[in-house]
Amino acid sequence: MSDLRVSFKSSFRNELGSQGFVPRPAKYIRDLVRRDYEREEQRKVDWLRHELKAGAEAHEADFIKLDAERLITEAKAQKRDVAAKISALRLSRIVSARISWTQLFSSPLAPCSRESTGYFSPFT
Repeated sequence: MSDLRVSFKSSFRNELGSQGFVPRPAKYIRDLVRRDYEREEQRKVDWLRHELKAGAEAHEADFIKLDAERLITEAKAQKRDVAAKISALRLSRIVSARISWTQLFSSPLAPCSRESTGYFSPFT
């Protein structure tokens, strides 16, 4: 953390002292930061109260009853479906890659000398 040097003019220091503040710059700055922090926290609380107000004032008929077990079962089923689709996609990519590999090397190979290797080579 960096140091911050602050000094007050004597007239400002006297004004602060007459209002009950301790005329030390460090304490004055800390007080300003604390007030700013408290103001920001109060703004957050006010926002939260505003957001929750509609739900708190709603009539019971406005709420929807939910069955937790049904929601969990549906979520698990959806997760299984997604996993199955991902597996199928991966499998189709593997099959596609194998088909491409097979097509690449399915051209007729010219026989080479069987005495040397016993295999066929496309490069002879």
